[in-house]
Amino acid sequence: MREESNWAEIISAFAIGVGVGAVLGVLFAPKAGDELRGEIYDNAREGLNQAVSKGREWAGRAQELAEDTIDKAKNQAASKGREWADRAEQVAKDTVKQVRGTVDSVKEGYREAKSGS
Repeated sequence: MREESNWAEIISAFAIGVGVGAVLGVLFAPKAGDELRGEIYDNAREGLNQAVSKGREWAGRAQELAEDTIDKAKNQAASKGREWADRAEQVAKDTVKQVRGTVDSVKEGYREAKSGS
């Protein structure tokens, strides 16, 4: 009796294996050549379209970043330019004051020298 139950288990396991194999065979069976080439072409085209779309998106972002950077640089240059112009104006005013002071000192010294002689 024991041999009969072993045979039953073996036959049952074999039947289950055949069924699972058949299902897996249907699921993973290769497609016809034309169908497979069409699917590969469609997938390749979709991948290419996605790559082009991403490339355009990244190019747009890069352009925006470049424009922002250029604007910031222009603003900083303008700001520094005004700062440098203000500094140069102040130096010029200070120099004029010093020259006037020197001229006034020379005049005063000349007057004193002239009146003392």
